[in-house]
Amino acid sequence: MHKQHAPKATLFLMELITVIFFFSICAAICISVFGSGQQMARNSHNLSNAVMEARSAASCYKAVEGDLSDAAALLDAQLQDGQLICYFEQTWQKSNAFCADGFVLTVKPLEKAGEASITVQNSKADTSLYQLRVKSKTGGRQDE
Repeated sequence: MHKQHAPKATLFLMELITVIFFFSICAAICISVFGSGQQMARNSHNLSNAVMEARSAASCYKAVEGDLSDAAALLDAQLQDGQLICYFEQTWQKSNAFCADGFVLTVKPLEKAGEASITVQNSKADTSLYQLRVKSKTGGRQDE
């Protein structure tokens, strides 16, 4: 009678190990998908804020007809080396200084009068999130 229980117990243990292995692989896949989804949401949030801030800067640039000093006052930004620079923290709150894990908005006038290039960059990876070209009223047609 003892011999009949041994093969059944061994088979049960093999099935149990197989099921545990299968569920652990499924759990690892689910955690990986959840992590990548969270990163995609973070990237989407940053891109949305970058677009909003770039369009706000473009509106200010147009409103002051391409005058960077007036645009700096409207945007609460700094004028450095002939370009407008605005710093943001990681939470997209404006900052007075460079943040290593934040974002930088730059308004750089182009050679053509009344035109500027607006760039929003991630200061940590130094990658561009969004770029926009803008023309002021004095620069010809008014479009973004």
